[in-house]
Amino acid sequence: YVGFDVSAYHGQTVRVRMTTYDCNQAGHFGYAYFTLNCKRRVIIAESCGEMLSNTYTAPAGFNYAWYYEMNPSQIISHDQSVTITGATGSSVLCCHVSFTENPSCGFELRTTMTARYPLARFAPQRDSCTWSFAMNNTSTITSDGVTPLGNGEVCETAHWDFGDGTTSDEYNPTHEFPGPGVYTVRLISGLAHDQCQDTAYYTVDILSNNPNITGPTDACQHQMITLHGSGGSTYEWYSNGQLLSTNSSLVIDPEETATYTLHSFAADGCEVTVSHDVTVRPTSESALTDEICYGESYNRNGFTLGPQLNAGTFTPQIVLPNQYGCDSTVTLTLTVKPLPNTSLGRAFNHCFEDFGDAVLQVPESDCSSYHWSTGATTQFISVSEGGTYSVTATKDGCENSGEITIYDVCPFNIYLPNCITPTNVDGINDVFCLPTVKDIVEFHIYIFDRWGKLVYTSDDPHFQWDGSINGKIRSNAVYNYRIDILTSGAEKRLLKGTLTVL
Repeated sequence: YVGFDVSAYHGQTVRVRMTTYDCNQAGHFGYAYFTLNCKRRVIIAESCGEMLSNTYTAPAGFNYAWYYEMNPSQIISHDQSVTITGATGSSVLCCHVSFTENPSCGFELRTTMTARYPLARFAPQRDSCTWSFAMNNTSTITSDGVTPLGNGEVCETAHWDFGDGTTSDEYNPTHEFPGPGVYTVRLISGLAHDQCQDTAYYTVDILSNNPNITGPTDACQHQMITLHGSGGSTYEWYSNGQLLSTNSSLVIDPEETATYTLHSFAADGCEVTVSHDVTVRPTSESALTDEICYGESYNRNGFTLGPQLNAGTFTPQIVLPNQYGCDSTVTLTLTVKPLPNTSLGRAFNHCFEDFGDAVLQVPESDCSSYHWSTGATTQFISVSEGGTYSVTATKDGCENSGEITIYDVCPFNIYLPNCITPTNVDGINDVFCLPTVKDIVEFHIYIFDRWGKLVYTSDDPHFQWDGSINGKIRSNAVYNYRIDILTSGAEKRLLKGTLTVL
């Protein structure tokens, strides 16, 4: 251990540097660490009360020279601790404590070798009118537990209970209480590792004086307002150094912005001052211009207007608080813009197979944008099949949508040949098949020979039959066929006929 006195550097930063070196052998390395503890400059005794023998210990980390005050030239011991047997009366044991690096620099410690009892004493001192108190521990040692020895020797330990749920083991702490109230502070002072203890109490009474001002911070012209004081003991209202009232409330009609100060005095003489600024705001008139689209509601700037179903401009008025909370007349010039015409007409029937594509057109020709459900962005589109088509057009920032349904109503007609020529190798009319499978959702074909025997059948509308039976084609044979069809429009069709294989 190394001890040193840093009391001269109170409130400053003290830097401790330690240097170590490796051992001569390469396999050993030096390292350093330290712990820092604050110790009071007192002699600690191992026992207390009436004792025949006692061990006294000085702070760790120094050089020591123990001696009796009546014989300073005779050194009893150079150890940190010394045991004295049979010490009675008022014999004074001294220890010269010197620094290990500078033996000529040190300090003296003294203790009376007599019966030792702690006497707990303290006197809290308030820091101005705050809730912080310095405890001022003056606990000392007595020979009878009542009368201090008078040599200024202090107790070794202190255990505090501040009466607000917090404790401390600091010897001489400063404590801040949570607020006004009555707190019973208890101090337990101890000797010889708390083998002997004494207890003292002190009642701290912090009077409640926490004034607060509530009331408007803004006032309109010609408006009477009231400021309310609370939480204080007495009240004095001031503005510009002039006393206005001693009541808890203050009624004012300020002409201009001002600061109002409330002074409160508690019974203990502590004064608390709080201030409240009141800003005087003017009334005003304002005009707004805005626009919406046909059919929209207007719920801005304090107005609540339902859906507007008339295009044009009109000027409603309302009275609203302005930005300061004062009455303000607001006039709104509101323009209701018409929506673009996106009517595509009524649903209609169209045969795409016979008449080709259908053309759809947005009536409004000068829109800023067109967005069709097909992805097109033009005023006109051509469609090649039935279905529902929609468009959204934008003009002057207003959007409108329209849609139309086109029904494909072409009759379902299938024209089949009455003969095929699979063996003339010209690649024409070689197989019996459907010319189109459009709109067919179910299909069955049955082919019979002239005696009614089933020679071919298929459920695939893409079938192709070259007239072969078991891989052989019979020329100039005549067959009968039957075809059952269900279309996408839920139409059932039955096709019958004869087929000659030439």
